[in-house]
Amino acid sequence: MSQQGVRLLSSLALLCVSLGFSPSALAADVTYASPTVNGYLVGTYYPKSGSSPADTARRFCQDRGHVGALNQVTTIRSSTYTFINGTGGIGNWSVTGNANVTMLDSITCSDTRFTYSAPKVNGYLVGTLHPTSGSTAADTARRFCHDRNHVDVQSYVTNIRSSTYTFINGAGGNGNWSVTGNANVTMLDSITCIGSGVTYRGPTVNGYYVGTYYPTSGSSPTDTARRYCQDHGHVGAQGQVTSLRSSTYTFINGTGGIGNWSVTGNSNVTMLDAITCSL
Repeated sequence: MSQQGVRLLSSLALLCVSLGFSPSALAADVTYASPTVNGYLVGTYYPKSGSSPADTARRFCQDRGHVGALNQVTTIRSSTYTFINGTGGIGNWSVTGNANVTMLDSITCSDTRFTYSAPKVNGYLVGTLHPTSGSTAADTARRFCHDRNHVDVQSYVTNIRSSTYTFINGAGGNGNWSVTGNANVTMLDSITCIGSGVTYRGPTVNGYYVGTYYPTSGSSPTDTARRYCQDHGHVGAQGQVTSLRSSTYTFINGTGGIGNWSVTGNSNVTMLDAITCSL
């Protein structure tokens, strides 16, 4: 390597340290086309059963030694497939067959991570008093990563102690960062994030929050996120965080992310709480 290249890498390393995180060794992302487990194509019947496409993709990547999943491309079709027999990406890989299955046609895995030691927001160490109040440690870590334009959280380290700390004043990682002090606080001593992009929290189109009633109607959460990102001038979507709730929302009035943005209201809507777009 040239002396100029050495100086560039050294400067990058010093910049990372000064910003409070340390990157892993640089590694290319890996895309698996037509991913399989034990010879069967990967899919999910979520939300009726199994894990979400995002959780399925993350589990697939982690089973292969990657840090996590950056994104996945899905289609709906009839198929025999393997799925995670449990929620949140936890459970055995099982095999079944159905119509209207969300098949994962490709999965892109990431080997790039950023670790923040003693993470802070507005100068205060990050913690949570959950379940008494605030968000879980996992949701707090994920929000911390999203606020720094990472795709997701890979892991975090906690301990219980008395401290003044900043916390998310709401459940599910949604809410303002507030400051208080308590005993028996779950303090996040380090947070490891994966990927990089631009994260939109509470994304809206024409003033309405983005959601989908898929598979009953509209586009999948993945296609909705990709369309949202492309409408905002990005190449595509790296990931999205969703929750089910009743809401008035805007959705794509068509499949595959193609169609006009329309507005309606329903219960059990898949709302896109955050969308991370590729830089």
